[in-house]
Amino acid sequence: MIGLPEPYGEYVVLALVVITATVIATHILLVPVRIARRRGISEDHVTLVKVLSMAGLLLGITWLVAIALAYLFPSISPPDQFADNATGIVCANCGRKIGKLETPLAFQDNMVCKACHKILSD
Repeated sequence: MIGLPEPYGEYVVLALVVITATVIATHILLVPVRIARRRGISEDHVTLVKVLSMAGLLLGITWLVAIALAYLFPSISPPDQFADNATGIVCANCGRKIGKLETPLAFQDNMVCKACHKILSD
């Protein structure tokens, strides 16, 4: 992006975005403190305005960092637990795929599921 090796260019850009946004947010969030002082509000209430402004600033920074991390490390979609839950063995009787946690059973030289094996054995 900015002439740095591929993975580092994105880090620098995102760091600059976060720093710039933090500086802008600090100035914007401190405006209420200036207004409160001009209006003659007591110092205790000005302190409360500062605390609330800083809490908003921290929340904004947290969101920016979260967005930056999501951009840098895109989440890998979780595997679909039902996409490939079978062993690839199909029951010779009912035609259902036998799951990974099931044990295929032999019945007259054919592989069958447990339920079919029970029915066929009786």
